[in-house]
Amino acid sequence: MATLTLDNFIIANRDQLIRRCGAKVAKRAAPATAKMVIDQGIPRFLDQLVVELSDGPSQAYKIAESAGQQGLRLFQQGLSIGDVVHAYGDICQSVTELALEQTAPISTEDFRTLNRCLDDAIAGAVTEYASESAASTDGVSRQMRTLLNSAIAAFEVIRAGTVGATGATASLHRSSLQGMLDLLDPKPPTEQPEPLRIERRARR
Repeated sequence: MATLTLDNFIIANRDQLIRRCGAKVAKRAAPATAKMVIDQGIPRFLDQLVVELSDGPSQAYKIAESAGQQGLRLFQQGLSIGDVVHAYGDICQSVTELALEQTAPISTEDFRTLNRCLDDAIAGAVTEYASESAASTDGVSRQMRTLLNSAIAAFEVIRAGTVGATGATASLHRSSLQGMLDLLDPKPPTEQPEPLRIERRARR
């Protein structure tokens, strides 16, 4: 059986993938929030993924930007960071499940691209969510809580195997931990060296 490219697989099964993802999201989210994810977040990501898979212009920035906007909207709806990242995990699971059901032999390279795009999306969504959460609160303890939530969410995604340990989500995990360390042990500003002074010698 010839290997089916993932972009063609998604194009052929786009509506079914959206329905599958939507059913998973609906089990966790309120109806209005689930509708927003199904109508906006999932279709946009799938369309950007198709372009990335088909060797079109890189969608990495657009994927992270769109996911960030989605993370902001979901924050405003009162969802947790965990709820935000689960929606992207649902996409990976739905694609994998449907491919197995149809015995579609999708290449390892295409799945690697899928995971990379999911990684960019999750990192973008969590970053924007955490940024908005920090902006809406005051105090070191609340900043710490935001960083901790980001670190936990990123770690859970990595542990679940949705993304690897060397991508954008892993970098977010590390930066969140570093942010907590900086809050606990703030370092004084680095002293700037005095400008070099060159004395003129008197002419003889």
